[in-house]
Amino acid sequence: CGSSGDASDTSLSETCSSSESDDDLTNLIKQKTLLDEGDLESSKQEMEMLSHTKEESALEIKKEEKAQKKKFVYKSSRDMTPLQEQINAITVIPNVCYCLYFLLARKWMSTEIIERVRESFSSVDETSFLWIQNMMECDPATITPPLAVLAVAIGFILHTPFSFMYHWMCAHHLPPGVARIEHWSGRLDKSFIHVMSTCISYATSGSWKYFLINALLNADCIYRQFLPE
Repeated sequence: CGSSGDASDTSLSETCSSSESDDDLTNLIKQKTLLDEGDLESSKQEMEMLSHTKEESALEIKKEEKAQKKKFVYKSSRDMTPLQEQINAITVIPNVCYCLYFLLARKWMSTEIIERVRESFSSVDETSFLWIQNMMECDPATITPPLAVLAVAIGFILHTPFSFMYHWMCAHHLPPGVARIEHWSGRLDKSFIHVMSTCISYATSGSWKYFLINALLNADCIYRQFLPE
């Protein structure tokens, strides 16, 4: 009788243990299911965020491509044809020719103007003004041109050969785009534009201080023309 009681207790305990194990297994399955659902939900969110990021990136790329196309179209419309570049090169020659003619023929001041100035300043002490003294004492053919006139002529004469060379290179050798910007002829052309501008700053102002300020600024610009970028 005792043995049968022990057997029944054993079977009952086994039944209880098996039911507890089933409950634990069920709980584990539920937890795993919840975790899987959570992982799936987080994976979905990550996929949505990734998809959204890709869409934004694609839109940004499209915008950049459109902007680049607009820049290319704008720049292409501004690129000159070989004929236009040849005209650019040829039309700088008359400038330097006229400057040389103006100086050598002494056209910067006619004899009539000099005589009028002499009459106007006849009562003025010419020793106070060197240029008046020069006109009063010297023959018009021997009077040196003013520095302002010389500054303009020097600026144009120095710039002309480099300008002609660059535009002629663009017409026959250099393709449109970066090649023209980085080529040494283009850098020299722009550099001597700064030299000419410095000369003209004195010609239009007559001030050595203004000339010096422009010389420093344009010297820095010339230096930057020869930097890698």
